[in-house]
Amino acid sequence: MSPPAAPAALAPGQRFDRYVVVRALSQGAMGAVYEVEHSETRGRAALKVLLPSLVGSEELRARFKREAMIGANIRSEHVVRTFDAGVDPSTQAPCLVMELLEGEDLEQALLARRRFAPSEVVTFLYHAALALDRAHALGVVHRDLKPGNLFLTRGDDGSPRVKVLDFGIAKVVAEEGAALRTTHSVGTPLYMSPEQILGEGTLGPAADRYALAQVAFALLAGRPYWAPESSRTTSLLPLLGTMAQGPREAATERARAAGVELPAPLDPWFARACAVDPGARFGSALELVLDLARALGVSPPQAVPVVAAASGGGRVRIGWWLAASALVLGAAAVAIALVVSGGTREESPTAASAEPAPLAAAPTSPPPVAPRPTESAAPPSGASASTSSGAGPSATASVGPPRPLGKPTGPRPGYDPTKIR
Repeated sequence: MSPPAAPAALAPGQRFDRYVVVRALSQGAMGAVYEVEHSETRGRAALKVLLPSLVGSEELRARFKREAMIGANIRSEHVVRTFDAGVDPSTQAPCLVMELLEGEDLEQALLARRRFAPSEVVTFLYHAALALDRAHALGVVHRDLKPGNLFLTRGDDGSPRVKVLDFGIAKVVAEEGAALRTTHSVGTPLYMSPEQILGEGTLGPAADRYALAQVAFALLAGRPYWAPESSRTTSLLPLLGTMAQGPREAATERARAAGVELPAPLDPWFARACAVDPGARFGSALELVLDLARALGVSPPQAVPVVAAASGGGRVRIGWWLAASALVLGAAAVAIALVVSGGTREESPTAASAEPAPLAAAPTSPPPVAPRPTESAAPPSGASASTSSGAGPSATASVGPPRPLGKPTGPRPGYDPTKIR
């Protein structure tokens, strides 16, 4: 069977399946990316199409399919979302339809900025670490982590957001199994781990964490750690042989040679993160980044914990529960103080907020106790997620007033407010 015909480069206005090409965005080693508009919804998206010269390659077609599956199953706001995938009927070219991002990758940003401040680096890599740990939990290893595959965009509030791109050469560890023992050295050389270079054993998440540490050095120092060795040779093999032995010179010394002063605690961090033995490295990408923040003397981004809602699969910020707990504790403290001081406090049986009632002497005869009204706290509303080109989903919840505390107020028969029971 003859290979599919190679399609020509897509031009603005050209129709590709259900999409109309708006403009070309970029081109990589495997595919070209275009801004497109859906012919029915008019929504904008990014269309990634396998390069015409590679359409006949079954291996690369399989990579495209793998990238579509991975991108659709890693549920993280820091992974570029994949909406659709398929094959163009007229050209048989595989394609991916992804969210359209506004911004630039960190490789482009580094060229413009020359280097980044430690606080910026920690923020960028914190986002990448969240995505990588999600991928690793699914048995997915990226294998080509580098500044060019970390895309810097902005949230609705203007804060930076980093998304991990290009899972096209990722390997699914759980499915590949023993086949990974003969994994080819696919990746960008200056960020590859020793085990990836040598092709020894199963390539696991530790390889991505090694690459993340190398990305950190490049962003801090303005150039990759192995840039001096790369500039002294025209052959790839000697460079790879040196890299396979692991870093020998302290990270701060390398940075100083590039005219950048970095704090001394960075050296033990870098030595552990880039250890030749994968088992000696950090146990997770998030642990690596949090320890980097301590080494650099900066604070990591503050994450807001979330808990699952009771229904609807939404998410509610745990801050509501903390606020309710604070109200309970505060009201209990006030009640104890009033009893100790010998007074009682009249409270409204409703859940509405009201001014404190004045203190009054205990009545000589107990008034009738009104039956307690049936009440229920308003359940949190379902989270409403809104996603823009540069922001991940955010959960918010509308919460009803807090539940009234304790039983209805009012003295009980035989109750003496001057005694603590």
